Amino acid sequence: MKLKLPPAFVARIAPAILRVLGATWRFDARLPDGAEDVLARRRAVVIVLWHEELLPILWRHRGLGISAVVSVARDGQYLAEAAGRLGYELIRGSSRRGATQALLGALRALEERRSIGKSILRVDSSTRQRIVAKSA
Repeated sequence: MKLKLPPAFVARIAPAILRVLGATWRFDARLPDGAEDVLARRRAVVIVLWHEELLPILWRHRGLGISAVVSVARDGQYLAEAAGRLGYELIRGSSRRGATQALLGALRALEERRSIGKSILRVDSSTRQRIVAKSA
């Protein structure tokens, strides 16, 4: 489905929509061994997720100063506007456009350990099969 709404409009309504949806979501976090120690020491980590997990993850970690890699495509602009209003630091780029810029921005965010030092990277592609990591 192609959205034809201005990204700035979507950014204004997205937090309210996420607030309503977020009230219905329940989270059960299961961290791998050693993860709690890494988080307690505020070490930089990378969170990798699938597209379908994006909204709950954005809601759950809002306002923590996390850096998010967001596509420079038009649909990425919707996400960038909404994520920015939820307190995310934005790194723009994707595998097709701005890959070097996105990688350097992500590395900079990890080195600076912004806030709690998390970065979100998406590994699946909208042009390929869902839940399959794409190759380089």
